[in-house]
Amino acid sequence: SIPNATLLLSQTVLNLRKPGQTSLFEKLTGFKHHGSITAPQVPKEALLYYRYANSSYFKKVIHVDTTRALDGTRYNVAMQLALHDFFKDHQEALLYVLNSTRVLFYTAQLDDVFPAVKVDQSFKKLQWRGYEAFKGSQRMLWHRDNNASLELLGYLRRAGALLYANVLIGGHYISLDRSSAVSELYSHFLKVMKGPPALPIPGQTYGW
Repeated sequence: SIPNATLLLSQTVLNLRKPGQTSLFEKLTGFKHHGSITAPQVPKEALLYYRYANSSYFKKVIHVDTTRALDGTRYNVAMQLALHDFFKDHQEALLYVLNSTRVLFYTAQLDDVFPAVKVDQSFKKLQWRGYEAFKGSQRMLWHRDNNASLELLGYLRRAGALLYANVLIGGHYISLDRSSAVSELYSHFLKVMKGPPALPIPGQTYGW
């Protein structure tokens, strides 16, 4: 049943446990953090962020009641999603989005919950209007500020109105791990995807 499957997943790798519970992933690896396959603990930067975001000062700045806690309802929300959303087929909705609007789709290289390789394999099987163009697209190097002498942030592929990226050195909490890279990715997407969604052209390549 779905409840039983959800319970099993919550005890293996998904971050759906209550405080004090230990997942199978943690028992087998010794990791205390589910965000990355290379980081056994939550990064200090992330801990500092949570501390700051939960401070009375920050809550006042963004007009949030001081009694509210960041991620305070995460477990309840995650369990509701697991019970009513995770095990449903959303392919029709995804295909509708891919076929009708501009899309930024990105994965994290070190994500241990949704491995980038598996996501990429699944995406290539989707029969959307840009299927052929995406299958034949070339992976491009993505450097900071479009400067090859600066840090390599990841890899990009484009097919019509789709920009597909793999962000390097990022885990499941990619916006915390690689916030500057994700911000640059958003900015680039908004700049290059102006105007109506373009029809994908098989074999066509796009520069950064």
